[in-house]
Amino acid sequence: MVFIRTDENNKVTMYHENPDVLSEDDKVGGILVDNIPEVEQISGKSGVLMYQEPTNTVYVKYEDRPLREDEKMTKMQNDMDYLILKAEGLI
Repeated sequence: MVFIRTDENNKVTMYHENPDVLSEDDKVGGILVDNIPEVEQISGKSGVLMYQEPTNTVYVKYEDRPLREDEKMTKMQNDMDYLILKAEGLI
């Protein structure tokens, strides 16, 4: 079990993977769920842990974010490679 706390929008603001070590005071206002999913690294996205009350589960909501410099460079290189291959009639 994993102990979580959420904000008013059900966004997970804190989690603890060993809730047995928490005091009863620390557990006030929290929720126990079975597990926390792994957040994948997706270019241009940020993963936000969200709590789904009806099923008592946590899921990952991916939100758009600005590209980092390294992601911009990779995208530009991929775009250039595509244009070169297209110009040469290879695709």
